[in-house]
Amino acid sequence: MPPFIYINGYPGVGKLTVAKELKCVSVLLRPSEKRFKSTNTSAPGSESKLLPKAKTFSNHLLIDPAAAVFDRTAEVLTSIATAKSTRDVTWIFTDQQSSSNLGSSSARDYQNAAGVRGSPFISIVLHCELEENLTRATGGDRGKGSNTKLTDLDILRSIREREDIFRFQDEYELELDVTQLTPSEAAAAIRDHVDIKGFKHEFVSHLNRGPSDREVRILCWLVSRPRHHGGVLFLPVGDSTGTIQVVVESSKVPCWFELKILKPESSLMVHGSLAFRHDATFDIVARGVSIISKATGMLHSDIRHAGPSILGSQNTDVLLSHRHLYLRNPLILALNLYRSQCFSAVHEWFKAHQFVEISAPLITPSILYEPSSAIHISNLKTTKPLFLSQCAGFYLEAAAHAHERVYNLGPSFRNESRTNRHLMEYWHIKAELCSGGMNDIMDLVEIFLHDIFKAQAEDALTNHFGGPVWLMHKPRCLEPFPYRVYPDDEELTMTADLISSGGFGEICGVAEKSFTREDIELRLKRKGKAEIRDVYGWVLQSRDFGMVPHTAFGMGFERVLRWFCGVGHVKDMIPFPRIFGRDPTP
Repeated sequence: MPPFIYINGYPGVGKLTVAKELKCVSVLLRPSEKRFKSTNTSAPGSESKLLPKAKTFSNHLLIDPAAAVFDRTAEVLTSIATAKSTRDVTWIFTDQQSSSNLGSSSARDYQNAAGVRGSPFISIVLHCELEENLTRATGGDRGKGSNTKLTDLDILRSIREREDIFRFQDEYELELDVTQLTPSEAAAAIRDHVDIKGFKHEFVSHLNRGPSDREVRILCWLVSRPRHHGGVLFLPVGDSTGTIQVVVESSKVPCWFELKILKPESSLMVHGSLAFRHDATFDIVARGVSIISKATGMLHSDIRHAGPSILGSQNTDVLLSHRHLYLRNPLILALNLYRSQCFSAVHEWFKAHQFVEISAPLITPSILYEPSSAIHISNLKTTKPLFLSQCAGFYLEAAAHAHERVYNLGPSFRNESRTNRHLMEYWHIKAELCSGGMNDIMDLVEIFLHDIFKAQAEDALTNHFGGPVWLMHKPRCLEPFPYRVYPDDEELTMTADLISSGGFGEICGVAEKSFTREDIELRLKRKGKAEIRDVYGWVLQSRDFGMVPHTAFGMGFERVLRWFCGVGHVKDMIPFPRIFGRDPTP
């Protein structure tokens, strides 16, 4: 449902100007624009509506009652809210209401009308510095339109001295200082706020903060079958943040009988008030319930079933075949949320340590491992064999000699065996540095894990046995050709794997990279790749232009998450897993 937007502020701050910009405004701003000089701020051909199907009402009742667009009464607002012809319209009201009893009551009439309509209510408070306010009050075309405008600066000063603008003081209210903003910039800021806040009024997790009797509105899904007792219906509903019970009386909600037979996962918009329960939680006592979409199907395994057993082998097929639905399961939702938070933390860590993110290609002729473990691309018109990337390493080492510290967090693809540690498509944390040796890169990995995963990593990494351990100097025959040979034993390499505790296996590999052409050519020959050395011509050429000793680490993102979450299979740490030997569905 489109929102009600209520713009409040002192006379002359530009409420109506900004409201008009919300209806039809330039997306491209002229660099020379600095102040509220004109409502026509568009470059030629660049106009577009920020809020399509919006209607603007400017009410100046306090200044000139005869000039008001409509009388400010709850009845009139309610009639506007219930008009069927404008159900798809975003209403933008501009007003000046103070924090007095009369002002707050009048402002809440708008909020109540939004409730009647079932729309989100978004309060915007515009303000600017006094001198700028005085300048705007007497500038431009102000006062020349059909509505009377306040242009008396003494009155404006008096209003600002004796009145405070009313604020709803909820978490969805936007206070916007427009002193240095153009109308288009202010409108764009409001549009962004509406996009983020306006179409989902509250989350369930916010509701248990109370207080009792507070008016609330939530978008939610029915999480299990409704229960009823006489003329009272109990709806267990939830969203991404939790669950709550909605109490619906048959005399108050017209669609009561439809709600009674709804299937789980039907979507609803609920409007009501919070009621405190004896167990220190809250119910929503419904004033209105709208059925957005009815669920028509049922799965034999409950989508919202709580507890770790949902990840058991008995549910594997239904969970993978209907992954698009089971993302709603509380445990899977929590794992994906944890993944998202760790994803952000990885990027933040690298940025904080002066690493530059490099976007490496996913289609490549130059694979790190053997072709048998690569996924071939066969339908492209090319003379070279192409593969999905197994590793971004070749591209990162080239970028490292431009930026010195680089990283990539992106997908890699392996045609590997089906185990609880392997995916065909997984996300890979890769980093390369133009400095240091193997001990340095091992230390960096431990710092990285500690910083990202905090207490869990600290407990694990401080235990030498029983915790993760480094397996150093892996055999040359097992490692790819770009890695340096161990000086004390040519059958070994300057590599190490971090083996996790609890049987979760390898989670990270580190290496010193060969940096001379001679070393790379020798390793290619010993790996039996001499005949295809042209595929790696650009890798060899990089060694002709001042390549320096450099180190790298690579880490399977899902493996690390699986280790810390204690989950049995790596497939449960990615939203849509791709597993060897199973058709990708969905």
